[in-house]
Amino acid sequence: MPSKSVLLDTCCFLNLCVSGYLAEALGGDDWSYALSGIAADEALYVWRENKMQEGGLEPVPVNSRALAASAGMRIVEVGEAAEITLYVRLAVILDDGEAHGLAVSKLTSRHFGTDDRKAARVALHPDVGVKTITTPEIVKHWLDARLVDAEPRVLLSNIERYGKFRPRTDSPLADWWAVNMV
Repeated sequence: MPSKSVLLDTCCFLNLCVSGYLAEALGGDDWSYALSGIAADEALYVWRENKMQEGGLEPVPVNSRALAASAGMRIVEVGEAAEITLYVRLAVILDDGEAHGLAVSKLTSRHFGTDDRKAARVALHPDVGVKTITTPEIVKHWLDARLVDAEPRVLLSNIERYGKFRPRTDSPLADWWAVNMV
């Protein structure tokens, strides 16, 4: 049984993909990871180097379902009535991917992987009650557990450059991130 089960939202999933180490990390991780079908369908592209423009980036279409499957992740589709009811209620205040992810996480007792502050706040509501985990927390877990053969700076700079993500300065792991970018 995995020590932690995590359902990722679109942005968190794409951040982990562009790190360059998703499949390697998941291959040895005792955590299990899944992706909401709605979140998978929201992910349309990732950023990659533009071969025609030095230093530039270009969007490249991505098949999130195939990426998730190749990394050994399960895709979780909309399910039972209770999940649908909660999803619809949350979709009034959140994007579909976050709303579905929180609904599935609640009803399957998973952590919800998100960097979306609003989704994290909604997860804390007593009627939702879902634990969240962020991209920096997942990546730190990978590095601490030595699940990837990577220099932290390389992995983190990939996420910053291609995922266009950097933790907010007031987030719990902002200092850890900054120190490892050196």
